[in-house]
Amino acid sequence: MSLTSSQILSKGNSAKFIELIQRYNKGELVYPGVLIRKLGISQTQAYKVLDMLKEQGILEINYEVYCHECSQFKGPIYETFGKIPEELDCECCGVKLDPLNNSIVIYKMIAD
Repeated sequence: MSLTSSQILSKGNSAKFIELIQRYNKGELVYPGVLIRKLGISQTQAYKVLDMLKEQGILEINYEVYCHECSQFKGPIYETFGKIPEELDCECCGVKLDPLNNSIVIYKMIAD
């Protein structure tokens, strides 16, 4: 209800979102891009919806390093930004990666 009342999602998209998010199990990663594609919403809307679930203790933020040169994800998922190594090279194309510019926010399901 809070998704609809906050006008982030329409009633139809709220129902689709609830159906989609219920498919995730504890420990699974939720990518904002999935919501964007499945619901036809903007990046801003996707992050607002996921942040609402984070505030409710359903999701937590994690980080993944992404190479913009070759469009590949690099290495493990990091629970905090501070855990990302300062010096990273893309294993695919060799480009030096900057954690600040090459990290994306993803979410992990922490509720049952």
